[in-house]
Amino acid sequence: MTPESQLKLKTLVQKIQAANGDLSNVDVSDLTMRIKIHGASFDSSITGEVARSLWELQQGLYRAAATIIYHQPNIKRLSAAERKRLTLSFRIEDGCTELFANIKDAALELAKGFKTMESKDKKTVLLTLIVCCLVGWSMTEVCDVLEKRDEKSADLEKSKAMLEPVNNAIQLASKGIAKASKDADEVNFGPQKFTKEDIERLNSKTRSSASTETETGTYRVTGVHAEGGVLRVDLVDAETKESFSATILPKGILDDELPNSSAEIGALIDSGAIIEVTLIVKETRSKVERVIIDWRTVQE
Repeated sequence: MTPESQLKLKTLVQKIQAANGDLSNVDVSDLTMRIKIHGASFDSSITGEVARSLWELQQGLYRAAATIIYHQPNIKRLSAAERKRLTLSFRIEDGCTELFANIKDAALELAKGFKTMESKDKKTVLLTLIVCCLVGWSMTEVCDVLEKRDEKSADLEKSKAMLEPVNNAIQLASKGIAKASKDADEVNFGPQKFTKEDIERLNSKTRSSASTETETGTYRVTGVHAEGGVLRVDLVDAETKESFSATILPKGILDDELPNSSAEIGALIDSGAIIEVTLIVKETRSKVERVIIDWRTVQE
């Protein structure tokens, strides 16, 4: 991190902690997620791939919130009101592709997951970590600044562990947006900078080791069969028409609302329903494995 970046982060941390948990006392500019895409193809517009990556960012934030509030990454556990407060509304600046979203409501909603914490100081530390992560700083960078402010290391480690879902969601989303901006010269996600070389590297098909990512999309079910005691579902992407199979783990391991019988899934094949599915995708040089962790019917 450059000295300039260190100063920016230190200043942001000071402002949030001085507000003592009241974000209405923090300037709106400090509570804004900023994404800027540089390049001839990006002038007050975004491509379909970038739009999808923003949607995946939102889904990742929902899952992180569900994990923190309800202790499982099941988006369906969130109420409509919770989703509304967690929703990021992006606007595009004229003359370039620069997107802005106020994260105040999302930060406060995430903080509600820790309402039973006994210390106001600890809550302020958590809120500081939440805001800084949402605007693009990594958890490690923020903790380094807080440690220099004499925050107790044990409390920081605990807070860091509790907020790891948020950190992972935002860091994964920043890479996803950069990857989706294939023709860009540079992408900035808050303080993060992705050069053209970084973007090319993210899009490279060469993998030296296993890669695991989370993906969410809309699909039609075309088949179901059992393998090794678990169900495998054949899916077709509703937009790209790409087809693949994915495993549904036995009931109770991840999401109790996942379908757990061939008959239940077969009914979706007959009706032609469109479902929204979240997958863990593990890719190695020789194969791709997909496991369904969330499932929701969006169109009968």
